Amino acid sequence: MDLPGRTTGEADGYARLARKGIAAYGLADAQLSLISHRRRIVFSVIDDDPDGREVYALRICDRDQSRGGLMREFLFLEELRRGSDLNVPEPVLTRKGELIQSLSTPGISGFRLVCLLRWVAGRPVPIDDWTEKHASAVGRMIGEIHRCSEGFDWPSELKPPESDAERIPPLPDRVPPSKREALERATKLARRALASLTSDRNERGIIHADLVSEHILFSKAGVGAIGFSSCRAGYYLYDLASIALELEEPLREALIAGYGEIRAVKREALLGMLALRALDLMCKAREDRLKLPLELMGEL
Repeated sequence: MDLPGRTTGEADGYARLARKGIAAYGLADAQLSLISHRRRIVFSVIDDDPDGREVYALRICDRDQSRGGLMREFLFLEELRRGSDLNVPEPVLTRKGELIQSLSTPGISGFRLVCLLRWVAGRPVPIDDWTEKHASAVGRMIGEIHRCSEGFDWPSELKPPESDAERIPPLPDRVPPSKREALERATKLARRALASLTSDRNERGIIHADLVSEHILFSKAGVGAIGFSSCRAGYYLYDLASIALELEEPLREALIAGYGEIRAVKREALLGMLALRALDLMCKAREDRLKLPLELMGEL
């Protein structure tokens, strides 16, 4: 197995760790294929038996991944699956009834958390190929996620420390003067939006927090979502703004209209969240996701 940026010993170690991981699910003979090696190591797991084919995703977490963070993600996914027909990942138990394994192997430093999730049907569609039908369906899906979230919270023993997730990031020094004025106006807009929102459950709850086009899957059965590992408490409108900033009109309006079929949209607050998301992307050097010209941010 070849892992870019990793030594041969590390690559072989992850392959061994993956084999060790799937054995706990009774899948020792399943076919393994590496599908991601960026933020975490992910293998597809294909199990063919007389009863049919089952497909899973095996995740080998980074060393800094906490067990509590994984449990928060899995509990949120369980709530979404229980409260809706949403097409989202389903965590799988080992034969011993465990959701998370802690495994080690020669060639990999320390212990790594390993988990298995059922494969989510569908594939991403490049954002430039979206139609209004795609956008409105995604809006409805996001609305369903937030509808489920309104009645959900993590148990007290799993709640992370309160964080200032919606703080307005300082502008990086690398921002050129030509864009700084627009971003300063965006900062003011984001600040007004945050001041207008409350902590009521109809405005704030558990959100996906990384809802980008790569995490949205389309299939004949409908729309699905993956990538819930960043889920946290936050304002629902942040999720809507995250994908809205990748869209141009009239797709952005179709997205908002689809969401509005499920939940009400505070238009003025959403504009502020668009500004906040734009600031977040600028600070993370991800301007490639911005379809909204920064020069127009002050006109919102």
